[in-house]
Amino acid sequence: MCILSFSGIKGAVAACFDLNPNNKGCEMTNSEKNSSGQNENLSAFWKEKFKTLDKIPNQRMRFTPDLEGLTFKERLKVAFNIWAFIFGPIYYFLKKLWVKGLLLFSFQLFYILFLDLFTMISGQSLSIHIYWAPPAAMYAIMANVDYYKYKTLNETLWPGFPNVFKNQLVITIFVVIPLAMQWALYDLTPEFKNDLEAIVLQDITESLQEDNIRVNDFQLVRIGKNKYQGILYTNEDDGTYTYYVDVVSDGDYYSWSMDEGVRNSSSSESEPVESEPRITLEQFEALQIGMTLEEVNEILGVDCELKSEMGEIGSPTHTAAYVCMEGEGLEEVLFFMIQGGELLAKSQAGLR
Repeated sequence: MCILSFSGIKGAVAACFDLNPNNKGCEMTNSEKNSSGQNENLSAFWKEKFKTLDKIPNQRMRFTPDLEGLTFKERLKVAFNIWAFIFGPIYYFLKKLWVKGLLLFSFQLFYILFLDLFTMISGQSLSIHIYWAPPAAMYAIMANVDYYKYKTLNETLWPGFPNVFKNQLVITIFVVIPLAMQWALYDLTPEFKNDLEAIVLQDITESLQEDNIRVNDFQLVRIGKNKYQGILYTNEDDGTYTYYVDVVSDGDYYSWSMDEGVRNSSSSESEPVESEPRITLEQFEALQIGMTLEEVNEILGVDCELKSEMGEIGSPTHTAAYVCMEGEGLEEVLFFMIQGGELLAKSQAGLR
C-alpha cells in the first residue's frame, strides 16, 4: 500500500494549479490546452506557426506578435502573412474571423474616406499605393495572431473592445457608415472640376465676345496637382477653330491661358485630297474610359498626334493629350487624354 502524506498532496496540487509561482511543472501552452479540440485539424504549416506563437505570452500579443526573444527564422514565420496581405478581409472571412474581419474592413473604408477628403480639400493627387498598401500591411501583420487566438482561446474580438461590436447589427452599421459617406462624397457633392470648368468657360466666353467669337464646346480635364487642360471649339467669321486651354487652380484662385488655335478649314476652301478612312462618330462612341492607348488606336485605326505631355512616363500621373483632325478640310476633330496608361477623357466635333 502506498501512503501519501498531506504535505505530498499539497505539493502536487500546488504544482498543477500554480499555487507555487516558482513551479511550472503543469503549465500548458494555448495550443496544448486546445489540442484535443478545434486545433487537431490544423495543417503542419499552421502548427509550426502556433508552436512559435506559444512562446509569446498573451499579454505581449494583443494585436501583433512581440518578436523579442525569437530567432530570425521564427520571426519570419509569424510576423507577416502574405495571403492576408493579398486578400485582406476576404482572408479573414475564410478563416471565420468575421467580427475582426468586418472591423478591419470598416477601418480600411474610413482610411480611404479620409484620403478622399484630403485630396478633395487640398486639390492634391495621391499615389494609388497610398490607398491600398497600409491597409494590406495591417491585415498581414495581424492575421497570424488573430487566427492563433481564435483557434486557441476562441477569441473573436480584441481585448478592450466593447462587446457591442459582436452584435451583427452594430458591426453592419459600422461598415455601412463609411460606405454611405463615400457615396455622399462622390454623388452628392459637386465635383470641383465641374465647377471650375463652368467658371473658366464663362470667363473665356466673355473674353471672346469682344472679338465676335462664339464658343461651341469646352471640356476640361485634370492632368496633375492643381493643373488642368481643356479643349475649346469656337465658331468664328472665317471658320471653326480649336484651342488648347491650360488652367491652374489652388481651389481659391485660378488662371488660364490659351494657345493661338488651329483653324478647321471648310471643305470648299481646300483642294480635294485622297483621304484615308476617316474616324467616325461610331468609333468615337466605342471608346470607353479606362482603355489603353493601344486599344484606342486599334478602334480608331490611326495614331493621333501627341499635342502635350506631362509627368513621368510610366507613373500613374503621366498625362498625354492626343488630337486627330479628319476630313478633307480638317473640320472633324477628335481629342482624348491618356493618364496612367488609361483613357481619361474624350471629346469630338464634327464627326459623322
